[in-house]
Amino acid sequence: MAADPTKIVKRLEAMKSKRSQYESDWRDCFDLTFPERGSGLSGDVIDSTEARNKVARRLDSTGTDACRTLASSLMSGLTPANSRWFALDVGDETDEERKWLD
Repeated sequence: MAADPTKIVKRLEAMKSKRSQYESDWRDCFDLTFPERGSGLSGDVIDSTEARNKVARRLDSTGTDACRTLASSLMSGLTPANSRWFALDVGDETDEERKWLD
């Protein structure tokens, strides 16, 4: 059974209106950390010159460093370093090829 397009459009508009109150905070966070990644957040697209200008307006790299530290901490907490969580396999490999893939 297909969904009603008018309901989908209404739901999209409702979700956009709920998110709009946070967009200014998100834009500030992007501008202070990774301004080039904030492109397209609220439908506007920034070019490379504007992104470079935003990067130049940052006082220092404290916000960017904090984002990288947070991302690293999250990854290390979610993926244990002492266990194997994926392996490469090509099908009919020999023992020597299996050792190389490991």
